[in-house]
Amino acid sequence: MAYIIGPDYAFKLGKTEIEYFEDDRKTLRAFFDRTDAFPGTVTSASWVTGTRIAPEVVPRRLRLIRGKRMYDWLSLNGGGTLVSSRLRDAVEELDPGQHQFFPVPGWPTSCIWWSSR
Repeated sequence: MAYIIGPDYAFKLGKTEIEYFEDDRKTLRAFFDRTDAFPGTVTSASWVTGTRIAPEVVPRRLRLIRGKRMYDWLSLNGGGTLVSSRLRDAVEELDPGQHQFFPVPGWPTSCIWWSSR
């Protein structure tokens, strides 16, 4: 059986919020703005279009805005999803090589970025 999960807007995992630094956000936004999601279309690339994201434009720094706890899955302000290495390992076991994972060096919980392909 398959399951679709969606955001729960009423419960934000203890109200933890994380965002990119502004200069990192601008670099990523510029990549999305100049990259078509699908060649020959007018749809711009984004975290959710399945477009391969160039590793050099993915932010490597995060800023904790509010909260104290980390979870296995957390949507980030500005797009993208922060996941734990435990969740990354589970996804790779079930769907190997189909997703891009970008490490966030120095993040205290050893979490990594996740983008569906």
